[in-house]
Amino acid sequence: MSVATVLISIFALQGFQQTIGQRVSQLQGDYIIDDAANVEGAEWKPLSNRLASSVDSAVSASGIDWVLEPVAQRACIAKSQQEVEGVLAMGMSSSAIARISGADISASEGVYMSKSLASRMNVQLGDKLTLLFFSDARDSVRSRARRYPVLGLLSQGLDEFDQHTIILPKFTLEAMMPSGASQNRWELRAPAQASPAKVQEAVLRIQSMLPAGVLRISSVESQNRALFDWLMILDTNVWVMLLLMVSVAAIALSTTLLILILDQTALVGLLQAMGAQRDGIQRVFWWQGLVIASLGLLVGNAVALGLAWGQNAFHWIRLDAEQYYIDSVVFAIDPSTLWIVNGSALGLCMLLMLLPLRFVRRMSLINAIRYE
Repeated sequence: MSVATVLISIFALQGFQQTIGQRVSQLQGDYIIDDAANVEGAEWKPLSNRLASSVDSAVSASGIDWVLEPVAQRACIAKSQQEVEGVLAMGMSSSAIARISGADISASEGVYMSKSLASRMNVQLGDKLTLLFFSDARDSVRSRARRYPVLGLLSQGLDEFDQHTIILPKFTLEAMMPSGASQNRWELRAPAQASPAKVQEAVLRIQSMLPAGVLRISSVESQNRALFDWLMILDTNVWVMLLLMVSVAAIALSTTLLILILDQTALVGLLQAMGAQRDGIQRVFWWQGLVIASLGLLVGNAVALGLAWGQNAFHWIRLDAEQYYIDSVVFAIDPSTLWIVNGSALGLCMLLMLLPLRFVRRMSLINAIRYE
């Protein structure tokens, strides 16, 4: 059961990390091209439309078929009938909004917001929401307010997005952008069939072709460093815990084999009296230990895979999405994980079995026969 617990824990950890990574990529792409002067935590600088041709050329010549989407965003004040919130308005294409919401999106002007933000602002589908955009020194437009209907309620399970972000069609937000700048970044999504090495090669090629000191390309992980650093820390903690569990299981098997040897001490003495070599007797107990370990691994794998499949199919274990970013536990079944865990557990068991087997070699023939 220790092996089953280890596998389930790893499957759950990998499933959690993959789900969070996929959701972040769904919102921001795999890579982002933005202003080289942007700093983490600050508002994204608007990018001139004249840079679009340079970006298109670099992406087209990278060697793989990226999905390239321009995204505009501006900070604004959102006001409902009862509440006022500071939010980040993101202007996205209709296809991008459809991908995030999972529904067909109309081309009409309107707002898409998270269910949690709508609840906090007491907003329902069809209600009007007033957005107030402020100008700054680089803007050619004055502060202006617009009223938009709420066309959709989303739930991405990412608190930073759900609590502070609203989505509009890009053509709507372009009117609130500085003159000559209709986007703040370009999001790139790599094709599923592209290997990581080929994607990295394409990224380096794009970086070399972008205007130096003006634009940069960076991964979504570097743009969300705090979130992914937290996932890495979680990864380390879980692996330390699992290593301790595997060690306890291996020690338990070694103890079981020692008890088995002690229980058969008289038989060991009898075999020695009949001329059996100590090495041969050791091999008998070694094979018994191997059979016990193999059966344990087989049962543990069956239990872990069965529970993982059942959870993914029926979502028995539910979670609070506001706390854990996902509404149910997701297991990512990775064949390489099965090989690593089973191989490591079996190897550690075989190594620790050498300790009780040494007891056979040190047995005295007379004492073994008289043992009761």
